[in-house]
Parts: sequence; structure tokens; C-alpha cells
Amino acid sequence: MALQHEAGRLPGAEEALADRPAGSIAEAITAFHASWVEPKLVTVRRGYERSLALFARDLAENGPAPAEPTTALTPERLIAHLDWRISVNLRDPGELQRSALHLARFAAWLGEHGAQLDASRELMRAASAERVAQLPPPFHVATDAAQLRGGSASD
Repeated sequence: MALQHEAGRLPGAEEALADRPAGSIAEAITAFHASWVEPKLVTVRRGYERSLALFARDLAENGPAPAEPTTALTPERLIAHLDWRISVNLRDPGELQRSALHLARFAAWLGEHGAQLDASRELMRAASAERVAQLPPPFHVATDAAQLRGGSASD
């Protein structure tokens, strides 16, 4: 179970990260994955891998492209990723908060490796809290069926 896939592979993001020139976002994501994420225990690692894969896919769809330099990343773009998650119905409050913190850790790692991206844990935590506050309650705490509306195309 500890090795669910081979080292160096970020499941679900292979296509988005295939082109990774030196200094690019894709190179940074894969280097962060290899040096910081892979050594973690499986549960932590899989959470980070999911966050990174979804972020890479969002970048591939909406820019800046993963092959662009890391300087193209901004704190606002990391926050916009939280909005993208909500737009594709990835609305679990816990996962949204974890993703925000995973991106903050990635930003800190970038800073440790010479690329400045000032997206602190506090900033990302506040951004995720704002979004979670606007979401309908999870089904298990909803007190009325009307609170569950708005989550699918069949509403």
C-alpha cells in the first residue's frame, strides 16, 4: 500500500505536466512532488498528489499553462483554483481547506527554492474559509431538503 504507483508519477496529471521546461510551473510541481511529497506517509502523500494533480489540470485548462515560468503564478491564481474546484463540483469543505493548505505549502516550497510566491497559509486558509461559508451545508448536516439544491445539473 505504501507504493501505490511508481516514484516520480503524479497520477492524473501526466498529460498536464508532460512539457516541463526548466523554471516552469510543471517542473516546480514535479520537483515539489519528488522532493517533498513522495517521502511522506501514504495518506499525506495521496492528499497532496490529489491537490497537485487537480491544480495542474486546472492550469492546463485555464492558464497559466504548466509549461510557463513559475513567475506566472500569483497568490490570486492559487485562490482562483479554489473557485475552479467549486465550479467543477469539488465542494467538500474539508478537501477545499486541505487543498488551500497544500497550495500554500507548495508556495512556501517555491520560496525555499528561489521563486517568490507569497501565498501564506493564513491567506489560503482565509480564502478557503470564505468559500466554505458560501457553500450549502454538507448533506449530513442539512436540516432541510432545500439546502441541498444547487449541487447538480438536475436541480
